[in-house]
Amino acid sequence: RDRFLANVGNRDIGINLGYAKNPLYYYFNKDVAYFNQENSHWKDLQEMLKLAEKGTRHAAAKMNEDFENNKDRLIAPILFSALRQALTKTERIERLILFVSNNPESSQHWKWDTIEAGKLLGKLVQSDTELADKITEIEIVEVQNPNLHDSAYEFIGRKLAEFPEPKIKKVFASLSGGIPAMNSALRAQAIERY
Repeated sequence: RDRFLANVGNRDIGINLGYAKNPLYYYFNKDVAYFNQENSHWKDLQEMLKLAEKGTRHAAAKMNEDFENNKDRLIAPILFSALRQALTKTERIERLILFVSNNPESSQHWKWDTIEAGKLLGKLVQSDTELADKITEIEIVEVQNPNLHDSAYEFIGRKLAEFPEPKIKKVFASLSGGIPAMNSALRAQAIERY
């Protein structure tokens, strides 16, 4: 029974605004939201820029609403690469746990929260024929105030304790996306617990 832990960040999902033969991937993150330089792809980017200005939460929710029409344009290079690498070491991942941010609407970070991106990643994994057959369960864990090291560490410890641990053989983790405090807390808790 193997487990995979991942911290979801704003750059974990890309959408191709170009063509299959000449892709132009765009990520819903703060850096791109303020992109205003004209270039050869400006017309293609305008619609996505309007989405990005509203934040990752809104952009990913829009992709979720029309998932069937968007899924072939979406990529998840960080998570999919890590999952495929893990599956070279094991035949099956029993539980994929995606840690996402979900702050109160009054928070300055609310529009950049990754709750909708986590849901979108779950759908992408389930729609990928190679991965869907090898991952039994996907769990989304919501975190508030994930940029505070102490509270992130304590929260992840409590959450991991809630999951049953019968005969866990291997634990894999993707620690390159998301908020650094979450990545540090996830790494420390995974090492201590497993």
